[in-house]
Amino acid sequence: MYYKDGVEFDKQTYKVKICPRCHNEEFSEDAEHCRICSLYLFNNCEGYLDEDEWGNQALVEQHANPSNARFCETCGRITAFYKAGVLTDYQSYTIREELPF
Repeated sequence: MYYKDGVEFDKQTYKVKICPRCHNEEFSEDAEHCRICSLYLFNNCEGYLDEDEWGNQALVEQHANPSNARFCETCGRITAFYKAGVLTDYQSYTIREELPF
């Protein structure tokens, strides 16, 4: 099955070309967020926090994913678009695609 709920994205940078939430197509070249709805324009996984010996935490290991990925293919963590509700769970998507109308 092919999940067609993603949008076109740059295969080198993984930046979407159309906002999957509001469908805005106007972005500055260096934009990271949609100027209309504020969605982050990269479907990275949420990564995880790493802590050093002094208790300082830093976000590490975020991976770039295609725009229809609900979970990261590298680490299995949730992606930004799924967490933001832009993508439905795969069960809901499958049911919607199988409806005859």
